[in-house]
Amino acid sequence: MVTEFGLLDTRKGTMKQRMMIPRRLALLIAAVPCLLQASPLDLPVKEQRKLLEQKLFPLLAEADRVVIYSLYPVKRERLKADPDRLELVVAFQVQDEKAAAALTDADRQVMAFARKAPTFEGFPILGKAVMKQPDEIRGFLTSVCGAMLASAENEGEADCHDPRHAILVVKGEQRLRFSVCFACGNSYLRGAPESAADAVKVFHHFKSSLRDAFEAKFVEQGVPHAPYAKNPLKAPK
Repeated sequence: MVTEFGLLDTRKGTMKQRMMIPRRLALLIAAVPCLLQASPLDLPVKEQRKLLEQKLFPLLAEADRVVIYSLYPVKRERLKADPDRLELVVAFQVQDEKAAAALTDADRQVMAFARKAPTFEGFPILGKAVMKQPDEIRGFLTSVCGAMLASAENEGEADCHDPRHAILVVKGEQRLRFSVCFACGNSYLRGAPESAADAVKVFHHFKSSLRDAFEAKFVEQGVPHAPYAKNPLKAPK
């Protein structure tokens, strides 16, 4: 038997449910603009480039110091006691035993050094070139900005990311860290402020011309880099 009190309870429950519907609808309507907001990755090239120019380029202006690194392209955590096939393929493009036998003493020195070297974003550092003079810094960062590519300019490169190059840009307390893989066509930027988050999302890579700027600095300051037979590790002092 349903009592009067039971009926009142049922009606109260129904009333609460009816009151919840407008609230849910209001929340859904409020969320629609967020759902419909386009991702920076969906913007056309011109708009993505504007993000780079407005949000990233100023972070690269008037830096206090710039360091560029020559990296071993296999993360330290992936290195085994003895080089495996994956390491030989990535670091030396070695596909078979015959090619492995042809590795030079300089190559083997690099492999051994990578297992104890300090790291940049997890990748062993083989050497570095430091820039402190304002004109030198400005010239290199101008090359960086001029070579920067947005996601919409991506031509479908692989996504392996085995970087041999890196950049550290020091500006006050700010530390921008680029790891750069010219083999697969991907670069990553870390350390940018939240205000540049959309620009970081659309940043993709650099034109191959920046590799020439890296190589020039490496040669100038005697930094070991591939091919290692030509550009070997420095002998310890």
